[in-house]
Amino acid sequence: MVTLKEVNPEGIQFPTLAYVPLSELYYEEDVNRDEYKSHTETFEDVIQEVNFLDVIKVFPKNKKGYKIAEASHRGRSLNNIFKDKQDFRKVPIAILDWLDGSNEMEVKSTVIRFNNTGKTWTLFDYVKAHANTKYFKKSVSNLWNEIMENMKLNKKLMSNSVVLGIYTGQKIGQDIVKDENKAQNFRLSNYDRKVVDYILAGMVNLVSKLGKQDVPVLFQRIFVNHLRQEADRLNNINEFESYFTQLKPFIAAQCRTDSGLPLDEKTFETWRTTTISIANAA
Repeated sequence: MVTLKEVNPEGIQFPTLAYVPLSELYYEEDVNRDEYKSHTETFEDVIQEVNFLDVIKVFPKNKKGYKIAEASHRGRSLNNIFKDKQDFRKVPIAILDWLDGSNEMEVKSTVIRFNNTGKTWTLFDYVKAHANTKYFKKSVSNLWNEIMENMKLNKKLMSNSVVLGIYTGQKIGQDIVKDENKAQNFRLSNYDRKVVDYILAGMVNLVSKLGKQDVPVLFQRIFVNHLRQEADRLNNINEFESYFTQLKPFIAAQCRTDSGLPLDEKTFETWRTTTISIANAA
């Protein structure tokens, strides 16, 4: 294999360039985001129309081959194009030879940084990466895995941001999932665990009965965020459960009105205040 490496007096590392058989490349399922087939197919079309204008960035070779650090979708596209000729078709790679491909933390950090400059990582991509991070404490990775499974299980009822918001109590930004240190230290207290379980079950039941169209995601996000804040304020699981139960029939009734459920903070607060007044007067 012919390689090319450029060294500069400033000490800035450049990758080693080479061509290797496509079959020697592989990507880490646990860290890389799930394949978006439409994204792969788009790359296939572009490659066949204007040729391959890039290199695939990889970690130094190990027993399995070259682990892809960036361009996994382009790698999949080339696999689809060359099909059974992957052992004979060589592709251009940039070997990041100053990085340790066996260091899970370094691999995860590199993959996230590279991919964030390309196709934006979704909340699910972050959650999946955290769920499979072996250097997190088992209880922490198990919690991220639970969130991931609930995202998949409830995708027809709630958006990923709503499911994540149930756990984190955050509505916008979700810095807990995007910040490595916060993700590594994310835990639920005993009280929060009860709150999360109750909200999750309650939202699944509510949206299943009324339908996602009548309980839109914008309302869900505001409502879930409000429930987490109210749970913190009450600090009593029985009182919180009563509060949530009290609101359910009013949500169902509001769904049947022409205006539907509130979709912004101001309208929600007006609706909530009115609803609580009526409930307390009953």
